[in-house]
Amino acid sequence: MIAKARLDALTDGIFAVAMTLLVIDLRFPQDLHPGSNRELLSAIGHLLWSGPFIAYLVSFFVIGVRWRTISRLGGTRAHVGKTFVRWSFVHLLFITCMPFSTMVVGRHVDFAPAVWLYAANTILAAGAAWWLVRASEAEEDTGQASEAKVALPALIGIAVLSAGVGLFSPRLAMGTYALVLLVPALTRWRGAGAAG
Repeated sequence: MIAKARLDALTDGIFAVAMTLLVIDLRFPQDLHPGSNRELLSAIGHLLWSGPFIAYLVSFFVIGVRWRTISRLGGTRAHVGKTFVRWSFVHLLFITCMPFSTMVVGRHVDFAPAVWLYAANTILAAGAAWWLVRASEAEEDTGQASEAKVALPALIGIAVLSAGVGLFSPRLAMGTYALVLLVPALTRWRGAGAAG
């Protein structure tokens, strides 16, 4: 058994670092030397419509939904078991890969393999989180785990949809991740339906 507070601190720290690292790929070209406000505004506008910025936004919200889902597991228990800790580490491994897959898809958004890499990272992280949910249930945490049972399949479904759309339009495929914004509402709706 390990103190849940220590695992929570590690998890929060890794999520915070991963979310912060996402912004590193947002930069102006080194040869940019604006001579006027208009030129600088044009460069800012170009950056805000670029692949790296879109990938940053998508990943920030994808990781945020994951953190929200995972942070509720374990309830108010003081300690968690070895299986829960093991799956937490596997899940965190894939979370730490998110800045890399975000960078690849941001720089190469017009290529399907970049979208597939991002989708694979998303699916692997959600799969590890699914096993984390199972470990949480085994440790008597069924109430908190039920929300994750809605959110995780939704994340996997969105990633699979994105990979499929990527066959035809890789740039549009990243747009499918906007559906992640609906996951919290879906979990509330499913929770209300289960209660009623």
